[in-house]
Amino acid sequence: MMSLFRKIKLSYTLYILFFVSLISGLFKDISVFFLIIFIHEIGHIIASMHYKWNIKKVDFTLAGGFITYEDEVDKPFKEEFIISVSGFVMQWIFFFLIFVLFKNNVINYKLYFMIKKYHLSIFFFNLMPIIPLDGSKILHTIICSLTYYKKALKISFIVSVISFIVLFYLYLSYCKGNFGMIIVFFFIIKKIITYLNNIPYLYNKVLLERYIKKRVYKKNNFIKKGMLEHFKRQKNNLFYNGKRYVSEYSILKERFD
Repeated sequence: MMSLFRKIKLSYTLYILFFVSLISGLFKDISVFFLIIFIHEIGHIIASMHYKWNIKKVDFTLAGGFITYEDEVDKPFKEEFIISVSGFVMQWIFFFLIFVLFKNNVINYKLYFMIKKYHLSIFFFNLMPIIPLDGSKILHTIICSLTYYKKALKISFIVSVISFIVLFYLYLSYCKGNFGMIIVFFFIIKKIITYLNNIPYLYNKVLLERYIKKRVYKKNNFIKKGMLEHFKRQKNNLFYNGKRYVSEYSILKERFD
């Protein structure tokens, strides 16, 4: 557990933000906002530890909390999905406890309303299918379970760009002047561009993992054409070479050797 705490990194801009909030009278708002983000990330961390995913670091920035893994990409879809939604689950458990405290007059309405406002804002924002938000991770897991991995990477990128354009339009229409969102927008744009540049890397990393690990799965994916372009995660990919189906290992051996 102590090793995990050492992986938590706080951006220096957060210290500046909290200092500014102290002198501006917004300390309670900022504290509640980042408390909910912290609770959200705790959900991801607990689920990750349960499935023994190797957490490299947990970053807390002005744009929120983000976990980086030092692990395989081709994880079971069930684990990916549960870890992606676990932040939302933990967030709602926390809010339910706050609701119980409010109903029993332990906390006043003003604090309850503040927590509710930030809780719902973070929940709905994070649910959007925009890289690197949880909504995008959930959608990517679903797409990967339905189609080819390389195609899933491209679809996730396209959906993310379209969703970001819609979000930016809503910002210009209803929230113009919220400079905090400008920081978030720049962060998201950077992440989307990084993701696009990393598509070939992610694709080849999965192929290399499959070549090295030589795992066997319950279901098969028969590929008659397209070869590796039609590679699917979490399935045994069998390739038709014109005469018979051959294992993915023989195809990957040619690629990497």
